Amino acid sequence: MKLQSKSVLKQELTTKTKSELIEICLCLSSSKKENKEILTYLLMYKNNEADFVLQCKDEISSMFQDVNQTSPYFAKKTIRKILRRMNSYTRMSIVVETEVKLIIHFCTCMKMMTLAIEDSNVLLRIYQQQIDKVEKLLLKLHPDLQYDYRKLVSGH
Repeated sequence: MKLQSKSVLKQELTTKTKSELIEICLCLSSSKKENKEILTYLLMYKNNEADFVLQCKDEISSMFQDVNQTSPYFAKKTIRKILRRMNSYTRMSIVVETEVKLIIHFCTCMKMMTLAIEDSNVLLRIYQQQIDKVEKLLLKLHPDLQYDYRKLVSGH
């Protein structure tokens, strides 16, 4: 099967009835977890980004509570899992500020762990990559927001 371009898909979708569109969305949501997550975001949170950020932060915080901190190796495994989850959230939302907020929250949670990330090169690298990512994203924001978020990042 040849994949079609966005414009062709859009054109095809405009010819469908409301009930056919509902059926297509439900079919998409049943095929893959990621599709269901994207559909949930688009229907429930796209117009309420603040709630989306709050819910994501809560999930990230609860996942950090489950990090096995007996050794950096076990911590790294769980932190990478949390990072993958956070990245899936940031892909759903196209709002740059949402991505910045989530990454800063991730870094804050990582700093609050009892395991010292400075003792592990891998954990330190993960942390530093996220800080670098925030720095690049800040360039896309309004200067006033850049200033506010830079103050948060510099506290790390």
